[in-house]
Amino acid sequence: MAAALAASAADRHERTARVVALRDRLVDGLVAAGVGLRPTVDPALGAPVLANLAHLCHDGVDGESLLFLLDEAGVAASAGSSCASGALEGSHVAAALGPGAAGARATLRLSLGWSTTVDEVEHAVAAIVAAVRRLQEAAA
Repeated sequence: MAAALAASAADRHERTARVVALRDRLVDGLVAAGVGLRPTVDPALGAPVLANLAHLCHDGVDGESLLFLLDEAGVAASAGSSCASGALEGSHVAAALGPGAAGARATLRLSLGWSTTVDEVEHAVAAIVAAVRRLQEAAA
């Protein structure tokens, strides 16, 4: 047991750095797409962010519809925070993040893990951007 723990801990920093790079690639790709998605917490401002979690919001699309389209595209995502998982009303955690997150019609929580690949991140970015555009066009 101790040997397994030591082996796991030995490359923990490398695995964490890899997941952080994937998370940043995901968030940066979604923001750069220019469809109105924005992170609820900006690590560049010194805010603590979990290495494996991306949390974004959007004012102009319905969160439930977005999750439906993402499920169809094979992207596993959740709305709000994990403590409000499955709830249709707003998350008290999202409200605590500030007016940008609290007032958003859609919040999107994406989790990454040690097995997440670059291809999966690129697929998620493309699918999320396509879903947001589809909802924006339907609302226009």
